[in-house]
Amino acid sequence: MIRPVAIAGVALATLLFPAPAPAAIQDYAGAVPVLVYHGLHRVSDPARDPYSIAPAEFSRQMAMLAADGFHTISIAQYVRFREGNVAQLPDRPILITFDDGRADSFQAADPVLARYGLRATMFVITANADRAEPGYLGWSQLARMAASGRWDVQEHAHAGHVLIPTGPHGATGPFYANLLYRNGVRETFTDFKRRVTGDVLTGLRLLQSHIPGYQPFAFAVPYGSYGQVHTNYAPIPGWEGPWLWHTFNVIFIQDRPRYNTPGNPIGQRYGIHSRTTAASLEAWLIQALPRSAWIVPPPPKPPAVKRPARPRRPSLRRLRVSRHRVLMVLKAPAKTRLRASRRRAGRRHRTTVRVTPGGRVRDRRLRAGTTYIYSVVAVSRAGVRSPALRVRVHTRA
Repeated sequence: MIRPVAIAGVALATLLFPAPAPAAIQDYAGAVPVLVYHGLHRVSDPARDPYSIAPAEFSRQMAMLAADGFHTISIAQYVRFREGNVAQLPDRPILITFDDGRADSFQAADPVLARYGLRATMFVITANADRAEPGYLGWSQLARMAASGRWDVQEHAHAGHVLIPTGPHGATGPFYANLLYRNGVRETFTDFKRRVTGDVLTGLRLLQSHIPGYQPFAFAVPYGSYGQVHTNYAPIPGWEGPWLWHTFNVIFIQDRPRYNTPGNPIGQRYGIHSRTTAASLEAWLIQALPRSAWIVPPPPKPPAVKRPARPRRPSLRRLRVSRHRVLMVLKAPAKTRLRASRRRAGRRHRTTVRVTPGGRVRDRRLRAGTTYIYSVVAVSRAGVRSPALRVRVHTRA
């Protein structure tokens, strides 16, 4: 083990083994990660309070999200995303949620969210709000939160966020996932449905009564279980899941944390616990992002190839025609050489004609009384040819 030695305020181990730079967050579209927090207070015993984190750590996590370019969305935006409307989302969308309606969560989180321009959704146990349970937000506080524009308020349960007897020998399980076991007998499935729907709809009606503008967009299932993980009666999840997502638009659980995609009424959440740090949260956001959601920038266009300039057309300075000879004096553009050819009028066959470095053409042994067409081009050092100079002559008879 290396013991760091402080040198001018810098640990020697840090100098020798600098920490690697964090991986970059890939831009993405068509996917939304959802985080779930519970309590925000100083945690003295993580074993007894595993789902709470210190306010300072929460602040570091929000600073990381802001620095990495994440943009928080409302629960209404998430519902539109679930229905397939991806275009309305900001870059790098993320949904931040809190469970239970705890007062310490709001009091510690609100100023941090305001500082970084973020927002969150609070899932409330309405029975606690209704009886003004100590440590939980009351109706007046929840109404002010919803009116602030920084918080959405949705249902977590009414009185069903509890464990109930599910079998003999003291077996217990979540209220929403099991038949109630009492006096040696389990309740009927009909009684179970009545108990669960009654609890959910009581909470929904209370929210409608106390939160102006409330709409039942989402439901966070207590303990993340409606029987899909474990139940004492197999038909429960097959009935309860569809009933919940028809009553609400989406339900949230956290048994398989991953980025959510459109079309799925079941939203998965990544649970923040007492040992979650900003670095570990960032690592999960990087690693869990599916490649199918990556926005890959198009490859850069190759630099445009600059074509060499085309030389100007050569010019004819002097022409002399006799019976069997043609003399031409040509002027070539700078840094070019001249090439010439001729053909007889009405014929396609061409004959190359020599051009001197000084631009002179002396063509002999021509037929008398014949029309010839000369073509002269200037060729640059890059091999680019100029427009052709055409000269039509008729030898003397």
